[in-house]
Amino acid sequence: MTKKRIKNVQTCSACNKTGHNKRRCAEVTSANLKFVFQKKKKSNFSLNTAKKKQTLIKKNRKISAHIFVNTHSEPEVSEHFIDLRKEKSVNMWSGVSAFREKDTPVDKKRLTIDFAGMVREANKEVRKSESQKVRKSGTLFFVNKKIFKRKKMAVPLFLKDLRFKFSIRAKNLFLQRLSIDKNLCQSKSFVADYFNTLFSIIGGFFISLRNFFFTRKFAYGALVFLLVLSLPFPAIGYYNKVKENSARIVDASSNAFLALQSSTLAALHSNIGEAQEDLNQALDLFSQAESIIDREHVVLVYITSLLPFIGRQMKDRQYLLNAGHHIALGNTYLVKGIGEAEKIQDVSMTERFQILKRHLKSARPQYEEALKSLVQINNASIPLEYQQSFEDFKLLFTVFIDDMNDFVDLIDMTYVLFGGDNFQRTLVLFQNQHELRPSGGFLGSFAIIDTQKGKILNIEVPGGGSYDLQGQLTEYVAPPLPLQLVNDRWEFQDSNWFFDFPATAKNAEWFVERSKGITFDNVIAVNASVIERLLSVVGVIENEKYDILLDANNVLDKLQYSVEIDYDKEENKPKQVLADLLTQFLDLGSSLDGQKILRLLGEFNQALNQKEIQIYSHDKNTQDRLSQFGWTGEILLTIDGQDYLAVVNANLQGQKSDGKIIQHIDHQTVVLEDGSIEDTIKITRQHTGLPGEMFYGSPNIDYIRVYVPEGAVLLDASGFEYPPENAFHVPESWYDDPKLDEVEDGYHSDTGTRVSRQFGKTVFGNWVIVKPGETTEVFLTYRLPFSVITDHAESSDNTSKWTELFLSDYNTVSKYQMLVQRQSGSESFFSSKVVYPEYWELQWKTEEDAVFDTNFVSFEKTLENDFSYSLVMKKNN
Repeated sequence: MTKKRIKNVQTCSACNKTGHNKRRCAEVTSANLKFVFQKKKKSNFSLNTAKKKQTLIKKNRKISAHIFVNTHSEPEVSEHFIDLRKEKSVNMWSGVSAFREKDTPVDKKRLTIDFAGMVREANKEVRKSESQKVRKSGTLFFVNKKIFKRKKMAVPLFLKDLRFKFSIRAKNLFLQRLSIDKNLCQSKSFVADYFNTLFSIIGGFFISLRNFFFTRKFAYGALVFLLVLSLPFPAIGYYNKVKENSARIVDASSNAFLALQSSTLAALHSNIGEAQEDLNQALDLFSQAESIIDREHVVLVYITSLLPFIGRQMKDRQYLLNAGHHIALGNTYLVKGIGEAEKIQDVSMTERFQILKRHLKSARPQYEEALKSLVQINNASIPLEYQQSFEDFKLLFTVFIDDMNDFVDLIDMTYVLFGGDNFQRTLVLFQNQHELRPSGGFLGSFAIIDTQKGKILNIEVPGGGSYDLQGQLTEYVAPPLPLQLVNDRWEFQDSNWFFDFPATAKNAEWFVERSKGITFDNVIAVNASVIERLLSVVGVIENEKYDILLDANNVLDKLQYSVEIDYDKEENKPKQVLADLLTQFLDLGSSLDGQKILRLLGEFNQALNQKEIQIYSHDKNTQDRLSQFGWTGEILLTIDGQDYLAVVNANLQGQKSDGKIIQHIDHQTVVLEDGSIEDTIKITRQHTGLPGEMFYGSPNIDYIRVYVPEGAVLLDASGFEYPPENAFHVPESWYDDPKLDEVEDGYHSDTGTRVSRQFGKTVFGNWVIVKPGETTEVFLTYRLPFSVITDHAESSDNTSKWTELFLSDYNTVSKYQMLVQRQSGSESFFSSKVVYPEYWELQWKTEEDAVFDTNFVSFEKTLENDFSYSLVMKKNN
């Protein structure tokens, strides 16, 4: 009987059931799915729908079951394992150090890498690339914390105390700045840009501490700190960048100043379009230069500004840029003012002046700030080829500012004299300097002008001139003795007898008041030379009524001919042409362009400074202000021990011959051993006219007065000539005596020179007659009432203290001072020579062009203004 085969049935090792194995066991598969779902849930990727779960189950059913593998850091060793390798013997001497000779350096080969070149190339890439830019906040750049994680460094001892105080501010400064774009990290210039940014971060922190640590010691430490951070290669790259940017700054600044110069010239020539264009260019260039410094070198500017030598140059460049900016801003106001004054039509000249003044007053502070910066600059910081030009520019710019100030003052005074907010009545005296009189010239005509709020309400110019008042004068006054050569009664046309203009103004007012019964607020004297100045600006003018064409070269001759010869004898108004021309001149003021307005202001300013225009006001504040400007024509006071000289001419019966007179005034001072002074004046008058020449061909008869320090004693005189006795007119005995405010001291016995005192001066007066084609010389020698060698105990002024401080042997020091005043309308050449005894040497002088030797100083000049000069001498023992 055969044995029945028993079939082995395979069971699942997991559940012990038949029909499947562990691989296909449902229980195992369910457990695996549960593990997967838990893992997905932890990763926030849970499945939300049953459909997705079913899909995952179906997918997992196709995957075989997981196999778990256990790993160990070290393999487990069987207890039956036998290691057949030999054990290493332990060296007992390995822990004992053996004796060695001193190590000697071994040359090692090093690889040289040109980091500076790499940085330069990187910087070039940055400049070329426009896509990668660092965003700017204020003037510093800061790095994003996310890009750079800096290591903490130990805080130096000198900063520990400040750590708490500035930590919050430093953190805020750091966080408030804009970060570098992430794309910058991919740039080849990343290293260079990083260190530039690093400099800015450190610089911002240093500036925060500036008020606490403003010492040179801290500057040195800060500079070393920067160098340590930047070495080795970023400093080289930064140095090259500074070098390159410096050239860019110099170029931009130079071009800006050239554009500024062109703008100024265009503005003064009334070319407003070109001036505005050049001005905008200058401002752009200055902005470029400053932006380079502010953007890239703000730290270097601050640190180096505290260091010697280098800091001086950095400060000078900043001063230069600052000056340029202020000049450009000032020119902006100037250009705008000229443009507006030129654009507005149909307004009076005073209104156009006011428009210009408002802009000049705004420009003036800018120019003054620029000058403050310019004077701070050391010439050594300027390139050698520009140093002289820079000095000339500073000098001319100073004069330019003075002119602007004078223009503003002149416009203000013009407005006040033309009424301001109140009604004003002004007496205008027209003087002809070709017939000299003490205050400027013969008073042939006058005008009465009523003004208010800067506008002329009425003008009255008598057709007969000054002689129209002869029949109206109610007073009878005997003239001063010299004036009796021309008249026996003192009248208005001869009222300007005083060298002191306020005295002349009051005297002229007195005659008009006694003739017309009116009073005045102001008196203005205007010489005929002002008409020449006016025509030099406005050009040729034509008057059809009188059929004359006038320009600056012929106006005086033609007007002289019109008022003396070519006038209507029946109407007998020879000065009517002056009235008509005055109205025509005033009408021209409303049509002048900006350039001519400035030129006209300049001419008026020169006329005031040279006494061609003199002003007197009854308002004390106005008079004091005018006096400060030197526009009032008064005799100036002198200090103790100061010499004084004024030569005053009065042409009496000499027609217009002063137009042909050339006068030289030679002054010599001799200091004697005892310190007393003897002055000698030589006056040379040359008549260049021809005998019989119309207006100019008669002999020049001049009563000359020399004003010297009060108390001077006349020692000698010569060369004078007295007119014939029968040429003088004798006033009536019942005429009132003139009020001259003069004290007569007597006459010089040999020459008849009159000695008197007036206006705080001693006056020597006598006659000089010069025929056409001849030359006359006169001399005066006098002793001054003081000494120039001052004892230490007798003087306490600043000059004495100064000489005592710098010169040890004070008793052998002498100072000499001189004030010279010019007569209005006169043209004279002046020379002076001061001679000391032997063994005296010059120590100091004010006249730069003076010639000096061991014991004398001399100079010469054209006498155009009042001036003073001084010198200090020392005795060489």
